[in-house]
Amino acid sequence: MPQRFSELWANVLAHFPPQPREAEPNYFIDFLGVRTRVAFLPPVYAGFAGTVEAAPNSERAGLHDPYEWAGILLAVIDARNRFTCIELGAGWGPFVVGAAAAAARRGIAAENIHLMAVEGAESHVAFIRQHFIDNNLDPAKHRILHAIAGTYDGVARFPRLADPSIEWGGEAIFAQGEQVGRTPQPTEVFDEVPCLSLEKILAFYDGMVDVLHFDIQGAEAATIAHGMNALARQARRIVIGTHGRDIEQHLLELLDGHGWILEIDAPSRFAQVRPHAISVSQDGVQVWKNPALAACTPDEYRIALATGAHWRRQCEVFSLRNTALQQALDSLQNSTSWRVTAPLRALKDRPLRRR
Repeated sequence: MPQRFSELWANVLAHFPPQPREAEPNYFIDFLGVRTRVAFLPPVYAGFAGTVEAAPNSERAGLHDPYEWAGILLAVIDARNRFTCIELGAGWGPFVVGAAAAAARRGIAAENIHLMAVEGAESHVAFIRQHFIDNNLDPAKHRILHAIAGTYDGVARFPRLADPSIEWGGEAIFAQGEQVGRTPQPTEVFDEVPCLSLEKILAFYDGMVDVLHFDIQGAEAATIAHGMNALARQARRIVIGTHGRDIEQHLLELLDGHGWILEIDAPSRFAQVRPHAISVSQDGVQVWKNPALAACTPDEYRIALATGAHWRRQCEVFSLRNTALQQALDSLQNSTSWRVTAPLRALKDRPLRRR
């Protein structure tokens, strides 16, 4: 693992030293003190029941890799008197609940912690509600939505799960039959669910959102590209689970071009599971910070100004082109030839009548 991340991770963990906890049957208790029902998880995790995690290492934190947790906890560390976290493709809600526990340890009052979990599988939504309750969070005081994040506001379809503790990685089918198609789905039965754009999701909050976590199974690049304006206005930091090198490249170019700061880049890993069959064996992670809303070092601001300048130049070029086209159109419509030929255009557009 790169030394740079090891140092960052050690600095982050220094803010959250392990606290003594008693083990509980049927629960795994992580380094933040979050209780997770092992019944939510595939059978391979059965051995986690009745265990308490000590300080995590640089390979695993809780039930996830440390990269995602580093991004979430950086957002908590930067927060002051209030904290807002949104988890998209939330599963059982590990990151919203963990973020709330971390924020509480940083002294942020419960009434100033705001959580939203968006999940496409109805059975997993039930897991989220129970996970909140298991960790002394009232679901009624937060937002738990049975929906998916996408590029539009409308309806999509999401696989119905036969065994929700085993079936993870569900992919939506969007309008016009669009499907990411990166992971084989275990069912052919799909339910209609609301599809929400980032503009719509962020509109639930008037103020800033400290961190959004994305795990939306291959739809992350398109969804983020469509919602860049909303993210620029309201999101301080985003943590993205990535599902392919092409997606990672798209996100790197997109967010760098908008002047965001790349804090963590852990590419996805691939394995050859059988001859000539390459598939993702571990998702990647990118963590980005919005320099317009989050605290940055002088060096980070210089990076943001340099990278964002490219995007601004592109926008200026498009703006100049649009202005030139509009001027040309106005000139044409005000010309004598346009006025003279108006009757002919009207005759052309008139439907023919059959006798």
